[in-house]
Amino acid sequence: MDITTFFLMNVGRAGGGSPGPTPGPSNTPVLTIDGKYFRNHGERFTVIESSEFTLLKRFLENEDIYPLLQERKTLGFNTLRCWPLNLSVVQTVFPEGIHPDQYGDFYERMRTFVEYCGSFGFVVEITAFTSTPDLMPNVADQHRHWNRTQVALHGLTNVLLELVNEYDWGGGGNAPDDSLWNRRPVDIISSSGSATADAPPPQPVWDYVLHHTNGLNEWQRRVGHNTMEWADHYHMPGVANENMRYPDDDSSEIHAYDAAAGAALLCAGACFHSQSGKFSRFFDPVEKKAAEAWCRGAKSVPLEFQPGQYIRRDDLLKPHLLRVYERRLPDGRGHIVGIRA
Repeated sequence: MDITTFFLMNVGRAGGGSPGPTPGPSNTPVLTIDGKYFRNHGERFTVIESSEFTLLKRFLENEDIYPLLQERKTLGFNTLRCWPLNLSVVQTVFPEGIHPDQYGDFYERMRTFVEYCGSFGFVVEITAFTSTPDLMPNVADQHRHWNRTQVALHGLTNVLLELVNEYDWGGGGNAPDDSLWNRRPVDIISSSGSATADAPPPQPVWDYVLHHTNGLNEWQRRVGHNTMEWADHYHMPGVANENMRYPDDDSSEIHAYDAAAGAALLCAGACFHSQSGKFSRFFDPVEKKAAEAWCRGAKSVPLEFQPGQYIRRDDLLKPHLLRVYERRLPDGRGHIVGIRA
C-alpha cells in the first residue's frame, strides 16, 4: 500500500480529520550532505525552516494538520522543527505536554508523521530532548527514547535528527545523560544538538552543526555569518535552527528577509522562529508578513553560489547597511547580500 492510500484510509488529512487531497509520496525530499551544504534529490538545497514545536502533539491527538502544512508550504517553507519531548512550550496548548509515555504507539506514529510531512515536500527536524532532567530523569529511559527514535526514523530520507535543544540552557536543564553524545546515529543525518545563543555547539559534533541567535544584537547578520563560521570550522553544513522570535522580539520584515537571504548565501539555511510556530498555529498577520519575507529572502539567492569564495564587501557599505556579503565563483560571477540595520 502506498503512503497516499495509507493516509486516506487511516488518517485522512492529518491524523483523524476528514479525507482530503493529500500530496503524493513523490514529493518526499531525499536529503544528502555535500560538503558544507545539503542536496535534495541531487539538487542544491537550503533549509527554510519553521519552528513547529507542537505539531507532532497535534498529530498524535488526531487534529487535522493538513491546513497548517498547506499554509507553511504555500509561504515557501521546506523544513519543520518538531519536538517529541516537551512541557514548557507544548503545555500552552496541551497541559500535559508531549511525552512518549502518553501513547502506546508513539514511535510508530512519529514515523507516520514524518512520512506525512514528507508528502508535502517537507524535511522534518526532530529534536529528541528538551527539559530532559525534569521530563525523563531516568538514564535508562533516555537511552530507550534515543534508541527508539532512531529506529522509528531509520530509512526515512526527509529527516534531520537533533539530539538536544540548547544543551547548556540553565546550566544543563535540557541535557540528557552525557553518554548519549557517544551514541551517534547511523544512516540518519544527525546533529549532537544546539547551544544557547552564540555559544559553542556541544561536543562532539556529528553530521551538521547548529547555531542559535535568539536575543542577540544585530541577529539578522549573525544568522548567516556566525553559522557559516561554525560550518567552516567543522567542515560540515551549518544551520541556524532557532533565531529571534516573531512577533514579540522582532517584527521587522526587513530583518526577516535579510537574515534568511544571508543564511541561504553563507550557510546551509535557517529557521523562522515565532510564537505561532511554537504552538503550531496559523501565523497572525504580523508573523505571516515576516514569514513571507523570510521565505522570499531565502529564495532570492541562487544556490549555485553556495560553494563560492566568501568575501566581506565593506567597500559597498552604506549608512543603512550593517554588512555586505558576497560569494564569488571561480568564473568571476558573484552574488551579494546586504544586511540592513
